Amino acid sequence: MNEEDEFGMSKTTRDADPMEQENKSAVKDHPDFNFLDADELHAAVTSEDKRVVPLWMTHLPVEKDPSLWTILEVQIRPDRSWEVIKELIATVCIGKGLLVTEEHANSVLFRKKVTQESVAHGMANSATFLNVYVRIGVSPSKLRVVDICTLVSDENKLL
Repeated sequence: MNEEDEFGMSKTTRDADPMEQENKSAVKDHPDFNFLDADELHAAVTSEDKRVVPLWMTHLPVEKDPSLWTILEVQIRPDRSWEVIKELIATVCIGKGLLVTEEHANSVLFRKKVTQESVAHGMANSATFLNVYVRIGVSPSKLRVVDICTLVSDENKLL
């Protein structure tokens, strides 16, 4: 018996797994999962009233504009430990090749270099990174939430 059969993750079950199907995910219809609208975030950031934007969004790593991030807000049960949630997310991210680059009491940033190009015989380097920022907090309605934020960013460095 091979490992896939033993642990029940054969190709047919993997293909049918909703979490492996990006566009067919059941997350979209679940009330505890909410993708934040980029247009609404952009409007909030550019508005005069700075109280519209949650404080944590003003301190995002890598890219400060929250409207450029894809943000999934997940409501969780209050009895779930941040350490357990962080380890679960870290297992998935590390399995996909991302590494922990920043870690704080209530957040963690994972990054992975996706591509790198050199221009003009090594005079400039351009690298594309996949960033996953995860934080735990409390929503305005006092529910415990985990925000999972993703961003693909380009960084140019002159040598």
